[in-house]
Parts: sequence; C-alpha cells; structure tokens
Amino acid sequence: MSFDGEILKIKPDLTNREFNNLSSLFKKEDYVDSIFKEFNIEKNPLNKEFIKSLMEYNVTLNEENILTGTGLINNIKNMIKIYEERKLSSSNGLNYLNAMKININGDNYSIDDEYIFLLCNLLKDEEIKLLPKVMAFLIKYNIKPTFNNIVNFIELNLDMELFSKDYEILKNIINKEFTNYNKNIIISNEVSKTFIEESKNIYLYNMNQILKFLKNHKFKASKEIYNTIKRFEEKLELIKELNSNLTFIFLPIELKKDINSLIALVKKKRHKYDYQDTVNIFINIKTKNFGKVEVFVKAINMDLNIEFNNLNKEDIEYFRSKEEYLRSILKSIGYKVVSIKYPYKKNLNILDTLAVNPNPLFSLDIKV
Repeated sequence: MSFDGEILKIKPDLTNREFNNLSSLFKKEDYVDSIFKEFNIEKNPLNKEFIKSLMEYNVTLNEENILTGTGLINNIKNMIKIYEERKLSSSNGLNYLNAMKININGDNYSIDDEYIFLLCNLLKDEEIKLLPKVMAFLIKYNIKPTFNNIVNFIELNLDMELFSKDYEILKNIINKEFTNYNKNIIISNEVSKTFIEESKNIYLYNMNQILKFLKNHKFKASKEIYNTIKRFEEKLELIKELNSNLTFIFLPIELKKDINSLIALVKKKRHKYDYQDTVNIFINIKTKNFGKVEVFVKAINMDLNIEFNNLNKEDIEYFRSKEEYLRSILKSIGYKVVSIKYPYKKNLNILDTLAVNPNPLFSLDIKV
C-alpha cells in the first residue's frame, strides 16, 4: 500500500501465495461433488451441469429442486436413447412411440411422437448439454416443467424461426381477425417504467385475445390447422408463464416482402423499476442478401451493446463500414451505442443472458 499524491494505491501481495483453499468447499468442482454425495444422486455430466446451472441462476440447492431436475433430465435422456434405438431397428420407428410416457413430478404424460421427433432433432450432437440449463431456468422462474414446455423452450433458444413457424402458418387467419395488434410496441425511445410495463400489458392483452379466438376457431378448422393451432396455443401459454416472473416479449415482424424479423425482449422482473435494469433484445432477421442475421442487444438505460452473429467474413466488413451510420441513427432517437461486436457463436442464447452468477463460487484472499 502506498500513496501517489492524493491517490491510495493498493497492490496485492502474491509472494508465496498458496491456492490450497481453492480445493476446499469454495472450489466449484468439489462443491458440486459434495452435492452428489449429500443427495445420493448419480454423478454424470448432465447432472453435474444441472447443479452448476442451479448455482448460476441462484436457485436454492434443496432436495426438491435437485431431485426434480435430475429426475427430468434422466427421464428425457433415456427417452431420447429409446427413440434412437427404435429408430435404428425400424424404418418406421415413430409408430412404436405413440404410447410412450414420461414421468414429470409424479405425473405421467403421454408424449406426442411429433414432439419426440422435434426434441431429438433439437438436441442432436452437442445440444443435449443445453437440457440441464433449461431445467434450472424452469425451476428458477417457477415455470411448469411439462414436456411440451421443455421442448418449446429449447426450440425458442435454439431456433427462434422454428418457434414462430406455427404463427407463420396461422398469421393470415389471425390478421383477418386482428388487423393491428401492436406488433411494434417495443419500437420506442422511452426506456421507462411506463414503456416496459405498458408494452407488456398491451402484449399480454392481445395475446389473450388471440388465444381466446384460436380456442374457438380450432374446433371449426381442419385436422392440420387444428394441430397447428394447438401447438401455437402451447407456445403462447409458455410465453404467458415466462411473463409471470420476467418481462418476455416475442414478436414476428414483417419488415418488407423479402425481409422478416423476429424479436424477443427479455428483462428480469423486479419489485421496483430501476433505470439501470438490463433489457436483453434478440433479433433474428431473415434477409435476401445476408441470409439469417442474429442480433443481440443489451440495453442498460439508453446505452446499447450490440452483437451481430451468423455473418460471413466478407459481410462483417460491410457491416463495419456502416457502424457510424447505425450509431448516428440510434443517437438521433436518444440511444448511445457503447460497443458493436461480431463474435462467432453457434446460437444466441436467451438462457445465458439471465444467469445471475456465471462463476458462482470463488475465493478471494488478498494481502496488502
């Protein structure tokens, strides 16, 4: 410790520093291992990732949360294994799965073969690692862990375009009934309590109106449209549940004939609004010249951090040449662009933005 004029400088003393304490309870790996022993659960990669995810979301590590999550994960993992085995043994494997059931929180749910097919395709290759984080998220925000909710939320994270497919099929029916249901409610330069809460209220009101209309309409529809309406209803119900403890707005927006956009706005709900609250905005734009462009905007008050993803190398240079224009346009409506980045990510992930503690356990022992 020393003074430089009026400035106090503090320098850590790392001489002969021993990090043995990191192998104690404060070391994440050992702490996770202690959870397996305490609750007598199988130690495998998915369960391990689930415990870490609970910690990241600041979820209480009690018996109910841990056993509920690990039970669901193992049931779904086994279901996927059975599906793959039967698919290999029969060219018509789906027919053998209609009667399959999965136990969720003590209840047996019949699983539609279409959802099994969808889940197995979504979680192919390395994406199975997303399952533990989804379970932790559902527990954190008190969302019913039904099989359909699990599949739909995974779909929302991995493929926003696929998530909105049912809307695309039904939009002509919906638009005839609802000519303008405030698709552009989040296009505003007033980041305030009024903006967030009123937008959400309008959004949920119109969603309920659409749900009511679809419930009445589906019984008059063909079998194909009936199934599409049923899937869309389930997705809208999931979005309603997300809005119980979050502000979550998902909007398919038609910009031009050849440009379609999907926007998801996510904000943690607090008892008291804070201008420094982070609003996470996911934009999925399907363009003619650049293909599918994913944009992630982290907004804190009027400051924006922007990430463009899924761009070809040559397209990144073009986007960089337009950065000042983008900054100027956003500045004219009151926003300040703090940063623009072009990271390589396989998918923009809603789950990661809501983690409370990405590195939940650490030890700090500084000598000065």
